[in-house]
Amino acid sequence: MYQPVNMEQRKLIDILIWVAQLGDNIQDASDKVQKIQAKTAVPYRKINSRELETMLKGASNAINMSASNSFIYLPPTKKGDCFVPILCIEYDYEVEIPELHLRIALFNISEKDGKETLEAIGYRFETSHERERHHYYHIQHINALGEGIRYKLPGTAWVPIEYPAFPTDAQDPIELLICLLVSLYDLDIIKNFGGKIRNQIEPHIKKMRLSKFITQI
Repeated sequence: MYQPVNMEQRKLIDILIWVAQLGDNIQDASDKVQKIQAKTAVPYRKINSRELETMLKGASNAINMSASNSFIYLPPTKKGDCFVPILCIEYDYEVEIPELHLRIALFNISEKDGKETLEAIGYRFETSHERERHHYYHIQHINALGEGIRYKLPGTAWVPIEYPAFPTDAQDPIELLICLLVSLYDLDIIKNFGGKIRNQIEPHIKKMRLSKFITQI
């Protein structure tokens, strides 16, 4: 089995597996959540934490989950509107400056005239681009969770996918993933980090501005 040699990559893989575990066993899912998962199951195949671990630890320094139609289903949100977040990961540690692309789509079901329709809005959290625009860690809109028509998000006839590119409070891939999780689940998600994962993320959180708003980590 492949073992990453980059310490940051090892940490990223451990945290991503932990993230996948959050969505493995969603207890007492509402009818709405079950309907969303049923409608998204075919175009966006759910991968559990064990499958993800095999994929990431068996791959090389680069991975693109959409290439194998593999997606991480995160727990539905409990604050604000209820939606199901689906995550797609792409990273490359073979380049001089590691790249991470986190595509997240928020799926919902709307009802009009007695008809239920699946809809979504999506974002990508990205590290800086060395040779292109956006030379900073940023967030952008997306209209697809991967390449090809099959991954187009429903209900996104048009969104601006180049600009705006919102700067974010991250200086490395680990901090970028933390930003995504806090965006979805507020600072409450920090309290759920424990054991090995807690030790891995704590040095990163302390460097981030959001640490000023955490009374206990």
